[in-house]
Amino acid sequence: MSKKIRGVILIALLAIAIITTAVIFLLNTEWFQLETGLNFNPGNRYSSTKLDYMDVIYESPTDIYTFREGYSETADCPWKFEHNGIDYFLKNGSKVLSATPGKMKNIYWTEHGEGDENYFHVNFEVRFNASVIVDYCLESTPTPEDRDRQIGLIKVQVGEWVEIRQELAIFLNVLGDGSHIHFMVKMNEKTICPMEYFSPEAYSELIDLIHTYHPDWDLCYP
Repeated sequence: MSKKIRGVILIALLAIAIITTAVIFLLNTEWFQLETGLNFNPGNRYSSTKLDYMDVIYESPTDIYTFREGYSETADCPWKFEHNGIDYFLKNGSKVLSATPGKMKNIYWTEHGEGDENYFHVNFEVRFNASVIVDYCLESTPTPEDRDRQIGLIKVQVGEWVEIRQELAIFLNVLGDGSHIHFMVKMNEKTICPMEYFSPEAYSELIDLIHTYHPDWDLCYP
């Protein structure tokens, strides 16, 4: 075997070793495990086999000032458009409580069209298990200053474990009517109707709240 061929083989083996080491390192980082759910294990913190005990995200029904949209996969619903979550219309200064136990996966913000009153959306996500993520999208920040204020009112950092009903943030309502939290449950990154994930008590409370404003509405329209 020529020196040139041996050199090529050694370089290839070295490259494979470097890539393998990098992949192993990545697989074991908290960031990768939070993002993918790989090896996610809450230990004895809570039961993560099945989510059938989700709670509402408000402290009291009096924190809610209206109800306008639930989950819908069709425009054949009372609000007349597809909507991949539940909108909680919270008053300014209301506590945002964790609907589930889990681990804070991400905190981020996105920009929307300048004609949109809710120009900035502030999101945080809690991973419940390897498949289920709960996403809270806070829609009430028309300026960068308001966005930064809302981010500053988030009380849990990425990587921290949270308990059900734990205070996650204070809601900054600077728009008045229309400010809300767009609440989504994602199964393997796909948003789904959250109805089956609520505890019977929380579901009953939420339906009672909805019927306060709209006596014939349901939570989901698949």
